[in-house]
Amino acid sequence: MADSIVVGNRRFVVRRVGTNAQKASASARRDQIIIRIPVHWPREEGFKAFMDLKRKIAKKIAAKPEQFTPTPELAFTDGQELTLLGKTYRVRISESGNRNSTARMDGTEVTVRLADNLTSETKREHASNLVRRVLSQAMLPEVDRRVRELNAEHFGFSLRKVFLKGHTAKWGSCSERGNVNLNFKLLFAPPEVLDYVIIHELAHLKVKGHGGDFWELVAKACPDFEARKKWLKENGAGLGRPGLQENAAASGLTSPAPEEKDTQSHGRMP
Repeated sequence: MADSIVVGNRRFVVRRVGTNAQKASASARRDQIIIRIPVHWPREEGFKAFMDLKRKIAKKIAAKPEQFTPTPELAFTDGQELTLLGKTYRVRISESGNRNSTARMDGTEVTVRLADNLTSETKREHASNLVRRVLSQAMLPEVDRRVRELNAEHFGFSLRKVFLKGHTAKWGSCSERGNVNLNFKLLFAPPEVLDYVIIHELAHLKVKGHGGDFWELVAKACPDFEARKKWLKENGAGLGRPGLQENAAASGLTSPAPEEKDTQSHGRMP
């Protein structure tokens, strides 16, 4: 039987996984807690670290439950217009008459063909995942370029790959291998906010925690990070949904005006 704990009114399944990293770590996503224990550690040491991390992350979730509450997946509709990084795209959704759901990018139009015999809920899930993947593929080169620009300008850290992912409870993450992962929904944010999250994750390549050394590193690269952080806290739940641009204008952080639509084909996504 899987191990589980209850924090507040939520139950989390606790999974222990092996890692080749030098340190043990824990993370929470959706209704799971993942605890990574180095495979080379002695059994007793690994068990002690597992129990200690399970206690600590449960305490962290209880203290700030809003940080561990998944946000709903974005729901896309036929004919919807989306503006990402100043570019406007239109979503087209229809049934395919086939057994599989597919999506492709035609210029600035995302065309989704849903499989037959799907429930309404499954159709929404398929459309959400497919639109996100196609747009991530199209936007990733630009995001990758920006991450590398900011890294070269402020840090010069060893950086491997950049991914756009469908996170539901975090805006970004980085790995010990030097990969940077960013939430797809940040593509709907003002560029200043996206830059802040990128700088935040790049700083984690050197400093893992959120102590004074970490925030000093962030502040050096982004002196007004507090305003950008505040905007994300207040408006993040609305990213990709109607009304966000009005909130951005009111906060003083604004995205550039949408560019003219072009007919060039764009390339997916972590």
